[in-house]
Amino acid sequence: MHWMKTIDSDGTVNFAVLNGYSMRKHLKRMGFRYEPGNKKWVCRISSEQTSRISQVENMLKSAEYGAQTSAQVVWRFAEHIAPLQPDKIILQVGINDLKTIPLFP
Repeated sequence: MHWMKTIDSDGTVNFAVLNGYSMRKHLKRMGFRYEPGNKKWVCRISSEQTSRISQVENMLKSAEYGAQTSAQVVWRFAEHIAPLQPDKIILQVGINDLKTIPLFP
C-alpha cells in the first residue's frame, strides 16, 4: 500500500491511498472513500482535527511496505507512486539489497 498526504490552501489535509484493497475495512472506518476513476482511496480532514490527522497518518505509516530491494521499488514505482502525481517523494533504499549479496563466493 502506498499513500501520500497533501494540504490544500485552506488547510484541509488530503490523504490518498493506492492499493488499499486489503485494508478497505480499516480505510472505511477511518473515513476514506474509494474513487474508482482514480483507483484510490481518499480522505479529507479539516486542519482543526489534528488528533484525527495524526491517527490516520499513524495507521497508514504502520501499513507501509518494508523489506524490499531497490529493484522491487523501481518495479512498483510506475504502478503505485506515479498515479498519485506527487510533487516530491523521498525514497530510502539500499539496505535490503545487502541480503541479495552472498556471504561466500
